Formats: sequence, C-alpha cells, structure tokens
Amino acid sequence: SSVKYDQVGLINDSVFALNKFTKLWERLETNPELDMTSLSYSYSAPGWSEPPSSKHFWVESIYRAFTQDGIQVFGQHSCVPIEDPKFCATRDSSSKKLKPNKNCVVDNMERGLVKAFSSTSKVEGLFASDVPRGYLTGKLKNEKQWIFHHRYWKYLVERRGFPIAKVNRQGNWRKTMVKDGAQMTTMLANCTQYAGEELSVLNRTELEKLLL
Repeated sequence: SSVKYDQVGLINDSVFALNKFTKLWERLETNPELDMTSLSYSYSAPGWSEPPSSKHFWVESIYRAFTQDGIQVFGQHSCVPIEDPKFCATRDSSSKKLKPNKNCVVDNMERGLVKAFSSTSKVEGLFASDVPRGYLTGKLKNEKQWIFHHRYWKYLVERRGFPIAKVNRQGNWRKTMVKDGAQMTTMLANCTQYAGEELSVLNRTELEKLLL
C-alpha cells in the first residue's frame, strides 16, 4: 500500500542551512487556501524585460513545500519527458543526447508552475528575491536578485531570519563576513549542525505513487 503524506518538501539547489526553518510547513498548516509555499518569490519578468509587477509573480525552486493537492499540480506540470517543449532541449553534437536549455527550464518549470495552479492565492513565497532599489548601487547596481547580491543576502539573514546561503556564492558571503564581523563566520561554520538528524526520506517508488 502506498504511504500517504500530508505535505511534501522539495529542495532544488546547493545551499547551506544556517538554522532550523519550518515556516514553509507552518504556512501550509495555518492557511488552508495554500497548496505551495516557497522560500523566495519574485515579481521580475523574464530577462527583466519589463519592470517588476505582480502579474509576473513566481516563486523560486530552491526550497518549496506542497500539500497533497499541490504536489499533484507539480507532478502534472513538471514530471514530463525531456522531449517536452518546456525543456527546449537540443541534441548535443558529441554525445547525441538531448540537453535542456537552462533559461527555458527556469521560464517554464519555475515561472510557469505558478500558472498551473487555479489561482495565485494557492501559492506563497516568504522572502523577496528581488533586491530593493536602494541596494542597487556601485558594483552591485545590476545584481537584482539575492543570490548575486551579498549585501541584500546579509540583510535577509541578519534582519529577516533567511535560513540559507548559496554554496556556489562563497566568494560573496566570505567577503561579507570578513568585512562585517564574526557573526556570519560563526553561523556558516555551524551551518551543517543539523545534517545528521534523522530525516524521513521518500524512496523512488513512494514518490512516483505520490506524483503520478
């Protein structure tokens, strides 16, 4: 018999966990209208081709939580073969294997997922990914998302309780730590303290039953 889960979480990035964080699950439990929550959201248009607007609302895939209904929507939208147009895949000249287009995947799989729900009220992001205009100065004036803007990331962590640091942005957060003191150093030195805790992991068969 298949195992039933009230909620399902998906992580789709290489990040350090800075602290325990359960708000994604808490929001699903306290707001019955929600079917998906995400760590971060954005109002940016593809390629920043237009000014940020609520009509462009989407949530990033770094860390998301779903209800049973929400994971069904995700499965129907995202669990498709690589030949699907959502991947914009092209065949590699040497290996002859299909290779997805990264920008196309972001536009269709991340941005497009919100549109797969019956209403945007079914989806919620907790932290603004878009960097506030006042932070867009100097060498960072064109870095419009938290992933690339270490000063805004530092604000999110210290003032808002943002729970992660991107592994592949070590140069940025190390520079921030050296310049601004030891607090970040201590947090990131201990960021894996929860890695050994027992986790309930879905095996492949259970996940397929849940999604399909």
